[in-house]
Amino acid sequence: MPSPLTPLESIDLLVKNKVIPVGPFDDQEMFEYAYGPIREYIDNLRNATKPETATHDLFRDLIRDILKVDVGHEVSVERGAIDYMLRQENANPIAFELKPLFILTARD
Repeated sequence: MPSPLTPLESIDLLVKNKVIPVGPFDDQEMFEYAYGPIREYIDNLRNATKPETATHDLFRDLIRDILKVDVGHEVSVERGAIDYMLRQENANPIAFELKPLFILTARD
């Protein structure tokens, strides 16, 4: 049995594909050993979750697991709201605004 992929190996697997199989009858074998939140991202898309929401949840898990930082959802800032704000002592915060990784299209 192959070893599970790391989060970064799983992201690489995800973004190198031009088409991500999210149909109910599509084979998900290529993601069988992927990092759990990647499999959850694919499942969310398959279940018609908005792509930006699925991306938001995936990124939150990546931040938690790779950077070991807990983040909440949208953060209010002077000019509106952003998806994430990473803060640490003695450093400027880093703001993130997410957009979907892919465009969901229907097959003929």
